[in-house]
Amino acid sequence: EFCDWYIELTKPRLFNRDSEQARLVAQNVLVRVLMDILRALHPFMPFI
Repeated sequence: EFCDWYIELTKPRLFNRDSEQARLVAQNVLVRVLMDILRALHPFMPFI
């Protein structure tokens, strides 16, 4: 789900050269969400 819709929705912000602040915010949110997903999956990954 993360890759299917959120990354696709943020691509215009990530490649927008006009607003550096919007690009940095989008990058920070992507990193934060990805890290939270990985932390949540960490205990279960050895069993998948």
